[in-house]
Amino acid sequence: MSQLPDPVHEVLEDTVDEARVQRLWRGIEGQRPRRRGAPLAVAGALAAAAAALLFWLWPRPPAPLALEGGAPIPARLDGAIALDDGSTVTPSAGARLTLVRNDPEAITWALEAGRARFSVTPGGPRAWRVLAGEVEVQVVGTIFEVDRGDAETTVHVERGRVEVTHPTGTRLLTAGTRFRFPNAPAHPPVPLPVPVPLPESPIEMETEPETEPESESESGSESETETGSESESESESEPAPLVSAEQAMAVADEARREGREREAASILERASQLRGDPAAGLAAFTLGRLELDRLNRPARAARAFSRALDLSLPPRLREDAAARLVDAHVAAGDERAAALAANFYLRDYPNGRHRARVRPHAGP
Repeated sequence: MSQLPDPVHEVLEDTVDEARVQRLWRGIEGQRPRRRGAPLAVAGALAAAAAALLFWLWPRPPAPLALEGGAPIPARLDGAIALDDGSTVTPSAGARLTLVRNDPEAITWALEAGRARFSVTPGGPRAWRVLAGEVEVQVVGTIFEVDRGDAETTVHVERGRVEVTHPTGTRLLTAGTRFRFPNAPAHPPVPLPVPVPLPESPIEMETEPETEPESESESGSESETETGSESESESESEPAPLVSAEQAMAVADEARREGREREAASILERASQLRGDPAAGLAAFTLGRLELDRLNRPARAARAFSRALDLSLPPRLREDAAARLVDAHVAAGDERAAALAANFYLRDYPNGRHRARVRPHAGP
């Protein structure tokens, strides 16, 4: 029986050392696909998702109002509309209502004629304004109606509150209240030295020129005032005591609508003397306008505007009162007082709305 050869592991020579084995493994590892970019891709996807979520949740400014279906609001309304915020606008037949502004801050309508009803959803981000000639109505959320007729403009509040601004001041109307303001004539009459009857006044105005100079002594002014009040009260009953300046202005407005403008001036005179009343300044300002524009008594108007400036007035009306004080002194022929008033106006309102009218009367 022949002998088997030596075992294979004893015959074969191990020619591969440890260093070479390590190099071979490193080569194999280098050829395997790397997946180190996977964590970066996942992180990028998460960042993109977070950015998209932030984009949708970040508060964005509101868009202009549109119709309920998303269509833009027409420039002129021919009928009732419903808006995408739940508000509604309902013009009456024959009303002329146009849209003059619509942006995230405000929406403004111009009522040229007729009646329109506005139901505004409360809590909206924009202010609502309705312009009707010299009357401006501003509201945040309420139901109200504006009626612009031939002779006067009426604002009726059904719910909520509105702020009504007109040439004689600003009033806050609450639910159930109604405000009427006479419309200005389409073509204001040329100023004359003697007053003429107004178109809307059914009563003939007195045409006697005012004779009291602005520089009269205090006693002379008081006697003239007392004489005028006695002559005007001969046919009138004893005036009722005033509860507030606001109530007095409402009564004076009614007297003006009925053509009793001197009686309205007497009521406003009393109301402007209620110094503890927050509306006394507004009553004095209204009195000054009535005396200067309707009754042609510029000296009395100057006293009323001066009193208004001594009392509480909104900033816009305070500037108007300062400018109208200059007008009153000029109309009364008191150049020195007009120059002083003009200097005060230009000092307090160097860029005021009336500076072009006031500047020619300013003194050194």
